[in-house]
Amino acid sequence: MSNVVIPAPAQFDHNGGEFAFRSGTTIAYINIDLAPIVERFCLEVTRRTGLRVLPMTGSPGSNEPSIRVELATGDELGVLPAPRGVSPMGDRPSDERHSLVIDEHRVVVRAAEPVGVARGLSTLIQLLATAPSTSASEVSVPATRILDAPRYAWRGLSLDLARTFFTLEEVQRVMELSTDTSYQLLADGRQLNQMDSLSEAGIESGAELEILPEVHAG
Repeated sequence: MSNVVIPAPAQFDHNGGEFAFRSGTTIAYINIDLAPIVERFCLEVTRRTGLRVLPMTGSPGSNEPSIRVELATGDELGVLPAPRGVSPMGDRPSDERHSLVIDEHRVVVRAAEPVGVARGLSTLIQLLATAPSTSASEVSVPATRILDAPRYAWRGLSLDLARTFFTLEEVQRVMELSTDTSYQLLADGRQLNQMDSLSEAGIESGAELEILPEVHAG
């Protein structure tokens, strides 16, 4: 199986088999700080697949196919290196280490902090978005074990729309594939009137978007 996750995870192992997402599949969490992250994940799954994943607090039934989200640190996450550099705020970088384990019966996302849960669920969204759909009522993702942490504490993407042409659809697609990312878009006067829809797309994807008008000398 080829790696479909962008950027490539630190560790990516394919275990054989697959987990089937269906409407009514539950995603369980205990820590209340995870509620907005889980809710956004559920909305994104519905937007991309039409399936309704249901958030729940507490633990799912032992025999029930489900997604489970946990805050935990342990040997599995401890093998991942700390990020380089400083955070955007100049303080201690957030701990974004996370694991994503998928088998035929469950999906488990573990992370040291809520931001790591967001990264793990974003990876799960990518796997869902690239999975071939054979039924309108079900999408299957491959059984996988992913360990990941960012190489750098501060990541972002700068697109120079003033000098390199990208269609509105191409920019929106990039934003969809890299959620929770900071963007700077350099645009000239002819393109600024198209930016409102990009700002809305950024809000929906959890991205931070800054649009910089190009200033011409003279």
